[in-house]
Amino acid sequence: FFDFCSLPCLAMANKVPSYYGNAASPHAHRMRADGIGREPRGDPREPVLWHHRQLEESAAVFRWRVPVDRISKEHCHSKEFFAHKYPWKLLCFERDVNGSGFLSFYLAVGDHEQQLRSGSSGFTPRDSKFQLKAVHTDPSKEGEVKRCEHTFQYKEMDWGFNEFIKLDSLKNPDNGFVTDVEGVPTVLMEVTVKDNSHEVFNPPPVDSKKETGFVGLKNQGATCYLNSLLQTYFHLSYFRFSVYQMPISSDTPKTSKSPSSSKKDDVKSIPFALQRLFYNLQYSKEPLKTEELTKSFGWTQMDSFTQHDIQELNRVLCDNLETKMQHTPAEGTMQKLFKGKVRNYIKCLNVNYESTREEDFYDLQLCVSGCRDIYDSFRQELDKETLEGENKYNAGSEHGMQDAEKGIQYVKFPPVLMLHLKRFEYDVERGTMKKVIDEHRFYEEINLGQFISKDGRPPAMSGPTENLETANPDDVYVLHSVLVHCGGTNGGHYYAFVRPGDLKTWLKFDDDKVSKATTHQATVENYGGTDKDKFWLTVHTIPCAYMLVYVQKSQWNKIVYPFQDRDVPQDLKDTCEREVREQERQKKEKQEEYLYYCFRVATDQKFRQYDDKQLHNDLYDFDLCEDSFRFKKHDTWGNLKRVLHERHGIPPDRQRLWKWCRRNNRTYRPDTPLLPKKSHGDHTPLKDVMQHATSHWQSDKIDLFIETPGSRVPDGAVPYDPPTFDPLTDEHIFLLFKLYDPKVGKISYMGHTTARLTSKPSALLPFLNSLIGRQTDLPLLMFEEVRANMIERLDVNKTLKDLELQHGDIVVYQLPIQEGHNLQFPLAPDIFKYLEKRTFVRFAWKDKPEEILTTAELQRDMDFHTVCTKLYKHLKKAGHPLQYPSTHLRLFTSTGKHDFPSTVKNLKEMLATSSNNGGVSDLLLFDELSIPITEYESKKHLTVVFFSPKVQEGESHKLLLEPTDVVKDATRQLRSLLDVQGDIQLVDVDNHEIRRVFKSSDPVSGIQSPVRAEVVPEKPPGGQTLVQVVHFDSKSPGGAGQCHGHPFTMYVGDLETAKAVRDRIRARLDMRKAEDFKLCVLMGTQVQFPPDEDARVLSMVKAMEDKYPQAGVMWRLGMDHRDTKRRTDKTQNSIVIYN
Repeated sequence: FFDFCSLPCLAMANKVPSYYGNAASPHAHRMRADGIGREPRGDPREPVLWHHRQLEESAAVFRWRVPVDRISKEHCHSKEFFAHKYPWKLLCFERDVNGSGFLSFYLAVGDHEQQLRSGSSGFTPRDSKFQLKAVHTDPSKEGEVKRCEHTFQYKEMDWGFNEFIKLDSLKNPDNGFVTDVEGVPTVLMEVTVKDNSHEVFNPPPVDSKKETGFVGLKNQGATCYLNSLLQTYFHLSYFRFSVYQMPISSDTPKTSKSPSSSKKDDVKSIPFALQRLFYNLQYSKEPLKTEELTKSFGWTQMDSFTQHDIQELNRVLCDNLETKMQHTPAEGTMQKLFKGKVRNYIKCLNVNYESTREEDFYDLQLCVSGCRDIYDSFRQELDKETLEGENKYNAGSEHGMQDAEKGIQYVKFPPVLMLHLKRFEYDVERGTMKKVIDEHRFYEEINLGQFISKDGRPPAMSGPTENLETANPDDVYVLHSVLVHCGGTNGGHYYAFVRPGDLKTWLKFDDDKVSKATTHQATVENYGGTDKDKFWLTVHTIPCAYMLVYVQKSQWNKIVYPFQDRDVPQDLKDTCEREVREQERQKKEKQEEYLYYCFRVATDQKFRQYDDKQLHNDLYDFDLCEDSFRFKKHDTWGNLKRVLHERHGIPPDRQRLWKWCRRNNRTYRPDTPLLPKKSHGDHTPLKDVMQHATSHWQSDKIDLFIETPGSRVPDGAVPYDPPTFDPLTDEHIFLLFKLYDPKVGKISYMGHTTARLTSKPSALLPFLNSLIGRQTDLPLLMFEEVRANMIERLDVNKTLKDLELQHGDIVVYQLPIQEGHNLQFPLAPDIFKYLEKRTFVRFAWKDKPEEILTTAELQRDMDFHTVCTKLYKHLKKAGHPLQYPSTHLRLFTSTGKHDFPSTVKNLKEMLATSSNNGGVSDLLLFDELSIPITEYESKKHLTVVFFSPKVQEGESHKLLLEPTDVVKDATRQLRSLLDVQGDIQLVDVDNHEIRRVFKSSDPVSGIQSPVRAEVVPEKPPGGQTLVQVVHFDSKSPGGAGQCHGHPFTMYVGDLETAKAVRDRIRARLDMRKAEDFKLCVLMGTQVQFPPDEDARVLSMVKAMEDKYPQAGVMWRLGMDHRDTKRRTDKTQNSIVIYN
């Protein structure tokens, strides 16, 4: 909360014991809040405390005079004093920290001893925000101040700062902390205590639906701004009803450009997601998630953790909904609710001539700086600008250059007025954005009639602003919502105060918390300001109203009316109710999980269905198992076996069940037999069987293997199907077997049996030979599969016990190797080692990733060149011969965005990098180079984005240059790829501004990719001055300091007018008539619009250079218009709704 450390003293009792003295009475020496401000007399050698002043009802200031010689390692404590009905004390002492002496300063519970005697059950927690201060002798200086917030509890009865201030600094007379009191050097300490119990000990009720009638929205990470705006929209009943009237589409539009969208995604449409959210806000009893809505926006999880400006979201969402409401029953809703009209005018002072132009607006931005309240902000917006001197207005051939007034007039305010308070502005001195925390008042009701221009006449802007009773009802607006920002320019938190319907109730919507609020909390506490009485707040914690939503009083009952059940479409209601029932079913099922075991079952038959791709590692992948079922824990063992009989056709008397266990070496084996108590048999409760089978923690999800007597054998083999189970005692172990055939390189599951621990591997020969139809005494090679990459030969001279075999171990056997056979993998360990590193990789051309040309079986430890050689051979075999040899191949990730260097470690690293979801991909893309890959990598790679003269979306080209080449060589190579007229120049663009135009002799080695290329602009007649043109939105929070779009350069003539330049820009950019912008001159963040269309551009520049003579500030031409293009570049940090 603050940039310093606050630590409890009592919590460090083993280091510095806390001491409070022994008062004869727990109520002795307590001070009451009378005689405020008067410093009491007393012995100057003793500490004295008094009530200095009262800041407000919940904040009191006490001062404590402490003689310097009383500051020692012995604790010095003040007398008790009362603040907010609780007794407190101050505590200070000297503390040594790494050889330096510090003053430790604490606020402590006053009745500490009494509370200790009462015990923890009798202690009432006390929450307080407080400030500790060493007072400077000069009243104009602040002194040493530290602030803190703490809940005083039974085990934490004091809180403060171990290192409040260095003692050398405190005691040094030159620093202004020490004063002389009757010859005694003394320091003056101060505490300001604010009661905060109403904020902590009366939190929003857990059941906000019951207490307030509404529920909140969960924060996905940084979506508080979205939650606040959605709650505001939801409580505009007319808007909610219109959203319900929008037809829905269950799938994402095919035109979606979301980076996260894919053909497999089933993302709901924005109208449907918004309808469902509003429905659930209306009927749900618990806080809601907004993931479905943000997914319909096309947002990724990263977008949910990026905080944006709430006013920018309001604009983007309004535009999106307005488009989607077209040709639907909801068409026109956004215009009816939010559209107002403003008139721009220029009026000559000495002749009868006036130029006007009307524009629509959906929200208004009001200045905060320099404005006392909302009325001052409106007046400032209507301030007139005088055009005189060099800035005279050209009134045409009839009147010529004239002195004039320029300004705006409000023609019509909408029924729902969205006001954006400009709390963020550009700091020219620091070159960054700053937050304006000045106090700015707003009111529950405002009269805007005085600001409306009627019949073309200027607004009155006179008369009492408070006269609401006699005002025209259409001119009176009632405050509906206050959207608050608490934080700084780099982030913070949004929450909203909303009137849910009636004019008497305020609710605070803070993400998932909804609580009742007072009018004072919704309004006055969000004015902002740096009043010193608000000592507990830092600049970054001052809550400031950021958006205000006012509703026309005469239209209140039509816009904010009680929403009825009949207003919800029946099809939406049916859909949501079905989902609620399904959620309740799943919730009930989850709540009852503890009553059931969840079983997954494997059998011999399933093992045999596996090929060597799976069998080289354990026996079975339960993630692929579709055979799962729930079974009550208190049911019987016999009933479980009967269910297994029904599901798998194995009679109960031919079932022996084994529980799978995860071993320390990460293998998964059936190594625990499940056996009922002999005394109960099939009537044994299943829970008892499970508890008896394992002594450690038992999961409710259990995997089973059904052992049957003997094993089915291949046709023609010696049958081995005993009618009863092999014996299973403490002297027996249960083993499973795999057969490796080196001739075909195949691994097969063969069966299982039990064997005595005292026997040797040779005792298994009759059984193993019988499974493959051989004579029972013929030799075999046997190995233990410890794990997939560890296959060890069994020593035939040792017993199974000495070999440390146990239940569930796997024995791999094979026939002895005969001489003369040239086998690729002669022994089982060879094939297992190969299979462990084997992977199947799909390959496709980079420009056709959906067309898989071949799938190659490769090893993960192959290097780049080996992979290319294998790929070349596979493509040739598959009928896709390449033009160049394998040394010319280039490999890419599965997305095609990145290529791999030939020095990449191995294929395993390539597949891991190729994945875009943190896993491992099995797809690589490739293309061919006209030169070997090693030569290609030695070149200077320069990505150039070429923009045509119309400055539309750029075309990317990758140039291969020698490290010693210069810009001229790069542009020559680029010209050979393009069909353009004129010379080409390279420019460096950053944050939508051209920072540098590269010279033709500049070395390319110092240019970072991507770099922009454009045709050098032609010089018109008389055009001598080359200037940069940028796009910006003067109504955005960043104003001229935040550009957008693609900048470009052009020449401006010495006598060229604003109209001529504007027309040339429109022609060059091929702008439609509907695409409009305001031309202006920018000097840093200062904006100068031409007084008329005949104003000379370079004359405006000269006037601005004289007015703003900052060194090094270059002027630019600005195109002032909204950024209507969707940006997909995440580095622009803009809100984008993709669908």
